[in-house]
Amino acid sequence: MTAAKRYVFKKEEKSYAEDKSFSSSAVSYDSASSSFKLSSSASKITIYDSGFNFSVPRDFNPDRSKIVPNARVVWENVPRVESFSMHRLSGDKMQRDINSKYLPQVQVAGNDSGTRAAAEKMLKQITSDLADSGESLRYSPEVYLAFRNGLLNTKLKGATTVNGLIEQNTVPYVFFTNETDGSDVRHPFMVLTTYSIADKPNRLLDVPAPPGGSGGRGYGSQKVTRDALLQTYMIKLPLKNYGNVSSLDENEMEETLASDVGETQLNVYNYASISSIGVAVDGVMIYPLLNNTLVSAQQKAEITNTGIHVGRGMGLHWHADGHSATGNGLNLYNLADYAGKSHPPLIGFGFDGIALFGKYETAYHDMDGVHDLLDSFGGHAHDNYGYHYHAHSAPSSVIGDSRDYTLHILMKGAWIGKINAIPEFWRGDAPNVAGQHNRYAGDR
Repeated sequence: MTAAKRYVFKKEEKSYAEDKSFSSSAVSYDSASSSFKLSSSASKITIYDSGFNFSVPRDFNPDRSKIVPNARVVWENVPRVESFSMHRLSGDKMQRDINSKYLPQVQVAGNDSGTRAAAEKMLKQITSDLADSGESLRYSPEVYLAFRNGLLNTKLKGATTVNGLIEQNTVPYVFFTNETDGSDVRHPFMVLTTYSIADKPNRLLDVPAPPGGSGGRGYGSQKVTRDALLQTYMIKLPLKNYGNVSSLDENEMEETLASDVGETQLNVYNYASISSIGVAVDGVMIYPLLNNTLVSAQQKAEITNTGIHVGRGMGLHWHADGHSATGNGLNLYNLADYAGKSHPPLIGFGFDGIALFGKYETAYHDMDGVHDLLDSFGGHAHDNYGYHYHAHSAPSSVIGDSRDYTLHILMKGAWIGKINAIPEFWRGDAPNVAGQHNRYAGDR
């Protein structure tokens, strides 16, 4: 292996320039530092076929668009790009800001026996307090503890996130709060802080037509987003059962995909938040199936083969179900997650407090609820599971797209869980998931 050219980063201009004084040089692999270095002799490199299929499936690029030649957005120009050590979720910043009654749940980042015991104790108290007022959790405590474990056990394994550190927790803290409002009505939450980064390589370089990030008015003259940055989210998932809506528009929305473009014909795909609608078990935000032009992200060929991409803020978010589309074992959830289970795996939660499970697999044809059809919101209730969403597939015609391809849906868009009584749900015209400062999110 040899290095033919070298480029130097010009800090003032935030760009790279070729070093014309550099001569071709041998490259060796330093196993001690797990990096490549210039050397007097070159290492012999052997390339092996991994057996994995990394290509973008046709359903995620139905027009078979080629990769656009647009220049890449320079991530260094994005405001407030923080190093991991300076990030608002690192160090002891969380411990300094939280109400002391919840501090035992966040003493250590990641999954820890001490914080787990404190979380279990608080959840037990919440269950008892709700029962005293004639109310209840939407799901059993085991469901919330399982989701907590999944979040806190996820660590970054791929070096494809700007300023991300290998083995860092993608979700450093998860805790339960137990507050009442001014009328003494209890509103308990599961609160999680997340960088919204996938634990595995994001493969953004393979996206045929990523969202435009800056530049001219037309897409052809815009720079496109191909890098993921560390994000800062604090998400409250309601634990209390607020009930389900009986009609699509019963939930009062500050803004929807439909209203944003003046569409008056409402459905479960467009009566949705203009940003995120849930969070996955890796801590990455889940967006509606449709983008802000009411076109599926699949049809626009703007997502990776896992169903993920970044927008103008360079934050990763899910738009589609990569497992359903490829089944290549490199997705949010995979076939191995079904082994020994009686139900598809828990893979996320909507902000309405409804759990999201994986799709039903033909290889596991006798799982609980497999014969109970999903309703228009993409969910159902069966046995003792309570109402929940499922990832699923549908023909592209359900969104009025004449192209013949299959939609691989994580969440459609509209929430079935009632949100009107959930305190501090909105921040402006989007769900309140940024750095929240309210008692329900544990602020002191």
